[in-house]
Amino acid sequence: MRLRYLIIALLFALPTSAQTAIGTSTKIGTSTTISSGSSGMGTVALLNNTALTCTNALTCTTTIPATTGGKSFLVIKAAATGAGGGVFISGTTLPTAGVCSVSWQVPTAVQGSQGAGQALSDAFCPTDVAGQTSVTFTWTSATPGSGIAGRIMEFSYTGAAPTVDSSSTVLIQNTAPGTTLPGVGPLTLAGPNSLIVQAVTPEGGTPSAITTYTNFNGAAVIGTATLLNTTSGAAPNWTNSSSQPYVANAIVLH
Repeated sequence: MRLRYLIIALLFALPTSAQTAIGTSTKIGTSTTISSGSSGMGTVALLNNTALTCTNALTCTTTIPATTGGKSFLVIKAAATGAGGGVFISGTTLPTAGVCSVSWQVPTAVQGSQGAGQALSDAFCPTDVAGQTSVTFTWTSATPGSGIAGRIMEFSYTGAAPTVDSSSTVLIQNTAPGTTLPGVGPLTLAGPNSLIVQAVTPEGGTPSAITTYTNFNGAAVIGTATLLNTTSGAAPNWTNSSSQPYVANAIVLH
């Protein structure tokens, strides 16, 4: 009889033990969720790439193709030269509020200027509003300089909303390295599918090319290019028409 009771007790104990083991395995489900959510922005594509139309004034207004809205965002890359350096997109008076469905971001990590006056800065709108046809931003000086140029880029994405990666940074080169100007890198990317937008503003000359990156645009004041859907943070090389000191920066989104 005692043996029978012992066997019955063991049988009742087995499901409880098995259920506990199954319960602990639900942590695998949690890690699977994290893994599926780590795809970042998904696939990113460049929709529009418009040159800034700025003058030597406190505000800059640029006409752009009508924004897409929904899963699309904006990046502004701006160079101000000839004002003694240190003139950036203002983070106090943000760009046009109606263009962005949330607050614009002006990351100071990508701001930098070189002694002769070349200065680079960026602004980022995580989600734009459909149908907007102009963007206005304010400089940190009423006279930003005689040489002003840059781009407003609109991108689409298929995954999670983009965020600025902590690896976004600036490179200041105060000596002339030759006509090959190393860009920013290597960068440690936080996301598995990142977007990097780099720019360079040399003290003189005109950027004419960049390695690895695409969507290159060059002008006498600034060169810009993008690296879409990447896992590589390797530094590119810019080609400039003369050997000059320069400032380069990279905003990284994931």
